[in-house]
Amino acid sequence: MKYKLIKIKKESNGVVWLTFDGPKMDFKPGQSLILKYEFKNDSGNETTTENKVVNRMYSFASSPTRENIELCVKKVEGGLVSCALQEIIPGTELGLKGPIGKFYFDEENDKDLVMIGCGCGIVPFLSILDYLNEKKLDIPVKIFISNKTQCDIIHKNSLETLSAENNKVKILFNLTREPEPVSCCNKMGRIDKGYLESNLDNVSGKTFFICGTDSFAESMKKILLEMNVKESQIKISAYG
Repeated sequence: MKYKLIKIKKESNGVVWLTFDGPKMDFKPGQSLILKYEFKNDSGNETTTENKVVNRMYSFASSPTRENIELCVKKVEGGLVSCALQEIIPGTELGLKGPIGKFYFDEENDKDLVMIGCGCGIVPFLSILDYLNEKKLDIPVKIFISNKTQCDIIHKNSLETLSAENNKVKILFNLTREPEPVSCCNKMGRIDKGYLESNLDNVSGKTFFICGTDSFAESMKKILLEMNVKESQIKISAYG
């Protein structure tokens, strides 16, 4: 299906927030879609006229109750699509297909949420938070989000505002490459077992969402299992 880009908002450190208009797509908060980006053939080779189509998976960044589809994309060095999306202009039409994935908030069963992510791993959490807010669901949420520096935190101001206005939501930032402590940071360095244990009163009855790189997800799952979290309590979305 073709969707038209109607708004683009540029955040810091090569992050763009994209809003698309098009057919309603039914998805669950936390799920992803496939974006099809077509690169025009400009090789000058007259024997090759076909354009190059590249598919990329991105998480929905807002609630499925919203009228439009919203995505949040961070520029990846050497990434064809993420770099191209930094310069895209309103009115451009792109192919979006979805939803996909089993990583999502289940309203019937997930009643106490712990989210652990790094970098762009915050994006599906934004979708879940937006859904909880839209539906006015009284569910406790604790988010651990890891970034290199405070400038890398996606949607930082909105997250801090949400946490301040909703006592059910607590957001903990840790930074791995800041030379000195900063005010927004709850921990300097990587997320470890001691940090999680000191900020979680118990693990019983909680649903744990992990989103980040393959190595990050593997490390966080290992820690949770050591904390006696059952595999059935853990949901993972990982990328290379």
